[in-house]
Amino acid sequence: MTKKIVILLMDIQDDTEAALSMTAAVDHPLLTLLEASLHKQLAALNIITGKLSTNGPTSLDDLKDEYTIMFHANEVSNPFFESWKRATEWLEWQSRGLAEQMEPLIRNMKKNLEAAGAELENMYGHEAVKFVVPSFYLPATTREG
Repeated sequence: MTKKIVILLMDIQDDTEAALSMTAAVDHPLLTLLEASLHKQLAALNIITGKLSTNGPTSLDDLKDEYTIMFHANEVSNPFFESWKRATEWLEWQSRGLAEQMEPLIRNMKKNLEAAGAELENMYGHEAVKFVVPSFYLPATTREG
């Protein structure tokens, strides 16, 4: 396991924790859905980083389920965030500023997951990760080929 993937996953973990702490005091149905998906993402990240820190290098099969959950949870989080952000803009809610503060965290998670997807593909090969990492988290050259 390369250090790069560990660093990326720890950055995603930090951003996820920060986003969850920012939303704790706000109540909105879309935000509740966003928080649920971020909690799933964080739980998977905690398992992955825990195994990587104690076991060192692991095979993809050892963490396949957790990687799948992590990517899927992020995939679900993005539309919830965008919907909530739009709602705060349309209704000019107090939480509009919160949405603006959270946006860099959400964007950074996506960017780091794309980098992690590319790193996993480099480590294990496209055939091994194609059912673990959604195609839009993989480099464009892989998606087209």
